[in-house]
Amino acid sequence: MYKISRILLKYFTFGTNDEETRELERWRKESDRHEVLFRKIGSPDYLQQAMDPLHKKVLQEQWFLLDKKIRYKRRRKRMAFIIPAAVAVILSMVCMLVYTYTKQEEPVKKENLVNNESFVHSKAVIYLAEGGKLVVFKDSVLKMNVTEAPVENRLDTVAFLAQEVENLSMNKHRLEVPRGGEYVARLEDGTVVHMDAMSTLVIPQKFSKDCREVELIGHAYFSVAKDSTRPFVVRSGDLKVKVLGTEFDFNTYQGDIATTTLVRGSVEVAYLQSVYRLKPNQQAKVDSEGKIVVSDVDVYPYVAWKEERIVFINQTLGEIMRVLERWYSMEVVFLSNDIKQECFTLDIEKYGEINPVLKSIEKTNKVYFELVGNQILVYRK
Repeated sequence: MYKISRILLKYFTFGTNDEETRELERWRKESDRHEVLFRKIGSPDYLQQAMDPLHKKVLQEQWFLLDKKIRYKRRRKRMAFIIPAAVAVILSMVCMLVYTYTKQEEPVKKENLVNNESFVHSKAVIYLAEGGKLVVFKDSVLKMNVTEAPVENRLDTVAFLAQEVENLSMNKHRLEVPRGGEYVARLEDGTVVHMDAMSTLVIPQKFSKDCREVELIGHAYFSVAKDSTRPFVVRSGDLKVKVLGTEFDFNTYQGDIATTTLVRGSVEVAYLQSVYRLKPNQQAKVDSEGKIVVSDVDVYPYVAWKEERIVFINQTLGEIMRVLERWYSMEVVFLSNDIKQECFTLDIEKYGEINPVLKSIEKTNKVYFELVGNQILVYRK
């Protein structure tokens, strides 16, 4: 135990020789628990635990050097020195952690190796029409009556239930999904709205007798319940999509080109004086001159996100990282600006944590990433 603890300490500070590296690799492969331990020691959080107030004799600058060494394993350099007190503190913590992990008998399944704190969370905030707000999460269950308009949440879906009251107020509910979140809303008419991160949906307490109208800021996928007597209208500024019953993706993120992608049925897209009717597998974009441009597309890359897939087809790294920033609530820093224009194609599972996604992009051998706190540092390889 003590021997492997010293090797672990050397790996994250001075660096290991070839024999020690091979022994460390063998140890990591022996057990999933060993791999979990290896990742834990290499995390910035573990270093913070080592900075015990009792060891204030250790100068801050030297702690910083050690911190930098662990955080930037890719650019590992030989350290000129390291304070014996720091070595003793961390070595004792490593020994204790190795002992704790190796003593436990139950094996850890590989799917448990991810860091839960970095998961994409199902979370939403509901600002109620009559005032007040609700914060809802996946797996939470609640039901409450707002006047006579019930709101219910089960799993990752919030439902604004139908009711018979005629004279509800003209106020509206506002459903906000934060950065790094996602959620599903079921409206009173049965329409289902899959909401992406950093998106807001504004809905009335009760739809009118002749129209069902909502407002979207951001990105959502709509599965509209059929109702031939009441068209369903989605507004986003001057852009309007009108349907009777269909499925479509609507992206109005600020800074992105507004797009409406039709999966099935028929929709009417209107912007200022322009009006177009889309067929399935068509997409409408509003160009820089304010004109609607319609084209035939493969809808899969545009709607895969709601099926837990990450799909980019020949898109620039700048565009890809902007999406990942929203999904994983991270900040991207490009240390090589020209890499932003490199194009990539990606079709993988939408993992709960971002590491597997970045590793998939790194396989192109064009780019590599470093995670430092809440930042993703992007380098040309």
